[in-house]
Amino acid sequence: MALYLLLSWISILDFLRHRIPNVALVLLIFISMVQPHRNIYLVQGVLTLIIGLFIHIPLRIGAGDIKLATVLGFFYIPGALLGPYWQAVACISLFLMVLHLFIHRSYKGEIALAPALCAALLVT
Repeated sequence: MALYLLLSWISILDFLRHRIPNVALVLLIFISMVQPHRNIYLVQGVLTLIIGLFIHIPLRIGAGDIKLATVLGFFYIPGALLGPYWQAVACISLFLMVLHLFIHRSYKGEIALAPALCAALLVT
């Protein structure tokens, strides 16, 4: 329950302010570490971090989004779900882009990625 509330809070903050506070990421790591059946997916976390660092500048993805994706990769995305997770992120991101276009009538400005990262975790 705490995980879902925290992911919702992170998504709302990113949607409204286009910022993911480091304190939210620290809370996410803490919640992840104290779970009774926790796993650490080292390969997925490192892979997410490396890919994030390579696409950070060309795609103008924020550092908070990269950090959030890395934490989610380390604690919540097993290897078998890595592909479906990123497919869900892509689909939800596309929906958010269409919503942004509908609301702002252009693609100018920032599009929050944390809602897609968090929602994809919930659907995979």
